[in-house]
Amino acid sequence: MPVGSSENGLVEFSNVLPSSLPSKSARGSNREPRGSRGGSRSPGHGSLEDRNLTPDLPGSCDPGPEQEDGAKTCDQRHSIQSRQSRLVPIQNDEVAGSTGSKPSALADSHQEPETGRKRNVMASQASSANVFAVAKVALSHTSKACDKLGFGDAVEPVMQLYLNDCCSDGPSAWVRGARTAGFVLSLLFFLPLLSFVPLLIPFSAPHEGFASNWTFNFVAHPILNYVCARASLELLARAIEPQERHRVRLIVRWIPLVNCTVCLLIHGTASLFGIFPLPFSALTSCIPGILSASFLAKQLTPTDLLTHDFRQFAKFVLLMWTLWMLQFLILTGYLLSFPLLPPFHQVLLSFAVTSILSGFGFLIEMLAVWIGVPKYYATELKPMIYFISFLFTAALFSSAKSVWVFVIMLVQDAGKALAILSKTWIFLSNYFVRPVGGDEENTVGKTKSLTQNGRCLRFWSMIETKVCSIRETGGRLQHILVEFQVHTRESLQHATITAADARLLDNFARFLVLFTMVEVCEVLVPLLYIIVATLLHIPEVGQNRQYLYVFKDMNFGDALRGNFVAFLIESSVFLLTQVVLLRTLGFNLWYFAGNVLNLDFWYWTFAFSTCCVSWTTVLIAHAGHDLELFRSLFSF
Repeated sequence: MPVGSSENGLVEFSNVLPSSLPSKSARGSNREPRGSRGGSRSPGHGSLEDRNLTPDLPGSCDPGPEQEDGAKTCDQRHSIQSRQSRLVPIQNDEVAGSTGSKPSALADSHQEPETGRKRNVMASQASSANVFAVAKVALSHTSKACDKLGFGDAVEPVMQLYLNDCCSDGPSAWVRGARTAGFVLSLLFFLPLLSFVPLLIPFSAPHEGFASNWTFNFVAHPILNYVCARASLELLARAIEPQERHRVRLIVRWIPLVNCTVCLLIHGTASLFGIFPLPFSALTSCIPGILSASFLAKQLTPTDLLTHDFRQFAKFVLLMWTLWMLQFLILTGYLLSFPLLPPFHQVLLSFAVTSILSGFGFLIEMLAVWIGVPKYYATELKPMIYFISFLFTAALFSSAKSVWVFVIMLVQDAGKALAILSKTWIFLSNYFVRPVGGDEENTVGKTKSLTQNGRCLRFWSMIETKVCSIRETGGRLQHILVEFQVHTRESLQHATITAADARLLDNFARFLVLFTMVEVCEVLVPLLYIIVATLLHIPEVGQNRQYLYVFKDMNFGDALRGNFVAFLIESSVFLLTQVVLLRTLGFNLWYFAGNVLNLDFWYWTFAFSTCCVSWTTVLIAHAGHDLELFRSLFSF
């Protein structure tokens, strides 16, 4: 789950945390390891992923009546649980008194209690100053379902932001909606600015040499290189605890310039031997430049931040980039071969590419498990996979040889987000189902039916059990969200939540970040493509279109119509999902998208811009790729 990059949009957690907060090295050696920033394991403790996936379920510690209702139907049990869930509300510490903290004045709210480890800090909000906890204490797998945990210790930061805005004294709906619109429009502005606008500077033909192409070599190429290196360092900085990231802020901002310098030296040296453009410059100059910048950043990073968790995450990122490049090669072949195929083969190829992308997502998750990185880190990287695939699909809409091929391509893109949402509910319901017995430790990862003799064990018992689980999961999530919304911003910082509810809410938030950003990508990519295609067809600024593969021979009218229809369909899917979540859970997806972008604006901006830069690197002739030669290989 995103916890903020070195620069975090309008709310930078490095500025939120007080200077008096002790550093990681000064907190005592007997403190429980924080699993939220890596996957290391110590004796007696599991990783954060293991801890958070333990199915300690709401109400699993309740006495016998609910466990003896085997003859009741699913609907009756759902009604019983809904009534009994009110007996375990999210309490104020004055009532529960279970965390060991005392709700004193705001000035004392950041003091850490002896047993609860709660650190409430002052958050700089545009509207008013209020106490806001950003520290996340990993939930131990030994925590029982009914153990009470502090709001700031147990709830993920992005969900904290959302619930903080949902409080009774939070901003109005108009303010929250306008803020989200501002972030989305800002993202739509910065993406082309950082990736496509540099390519509008007039270039000379590649065969005219290095000196004649000074606008590309000394202006456009350094900007594009900076974006890629900055995204890589922003990603690595996420393995550092939020309160420590201010120490690497200057490194993340300025060290990417090393990539620009290294690339320029490689291209300049090659030009001395009469080589320009440099063949396969993405591999021969850009990647060495990014590695050089990453190595220098590691040398300049304080040694106490280079923990085992950080090193494991860096290894994971390196292997992930390797898989990402392999995926990019497959998508390039898809781009080159798709226009040459008959309609039926175009459909088959589109399904094959979608399956391959799903397989890469699964491989990244398995890679994270193998290295020991929490799985939600891998989940967080999937929007980049989808974003780049949406770009390639947007470029091929005008190449579809029939209407039904175009419709199938749209359905596959729209179905990616819906598949993620379905997977979310199935995953959550698996870990929400109440175990029959009282032994929680022996039911980890297992799904058991709610009754032994009831209707759920008849014909269609598996389906009925799953439907019951999904329904109860939604009901419990709705109850949690409603309970938090009755708080004020001040009382929210002293609220408590059961360990089972915290696990359910955290896993819901992590999956929802992936779903939200994929939905944002699906809506933005068609608009982005329309903007770029229009700019390149304006005579005053589009003279470089002749050097960009796809754009130079593109059917402008078909491309605009196809992407406009795609934008309307993706917007409709987003609105439909918004209405469904709002009616079933009382959860506003649009507001949540604003919180995700607010928390990690620059990370998402540079991550998605890197996808755009990688895509244009394949298209532009100055990158040393002979795509016409490659395309001839598919025309046999």
